[in-house]
Amino acid sequence: AGEALAVIEAALELAPDYAGAHACKGQALGRLSWLAKEEQSYARALELDPGNLIARAGLASLCSHFGEHGEARAHAEAVLEAAPDHADAALVLAVRFASEAFFPALFGRGATVASSRTTSSAFLSSRTPRNAAWRTRLSAVHVANLT
Repeated sequence: AGEALAVIEAALELAPDYAGAHACKGQALGRLSWLAKEEQSYARALELDPGNLIARAGLASLCSHFGEHGEARAHAEAVLEAAPDHADAALVLAVRFASEAFFPALFGRGATVASSRTTSSAFLSSRTPRNAAWRTRLSAVHVANLT
């Protein structure tokens, strides 16, 4: 990631307003765990190109990591609207959904995993990739977060 970052920064010297390079820089910074700088790079990419899905998905993941679930959801839903099969954005939504303790509030503390899985699948089918395998995997994330 360090070498990639050096190459990206060199490219940005030549084209400082290239949104794609700022988004890639954010990814490289994230791999180095430089989260504040990662966020700045994604934000700059979105200033230059509000439709940049790499930056939007990166911010969704970063916001989720920091517990900013409302912002994470907004970014993830924007990505999924433009790219319905975007797995990373769907995963952010799945984690956010589980983190809100939706299932215990809906079913009560004694909720069974089976009823949670059914509701999870229904929720995900309307908000995540059309690929059934992904919906199943994301349902498992919900269930894992409940137990």
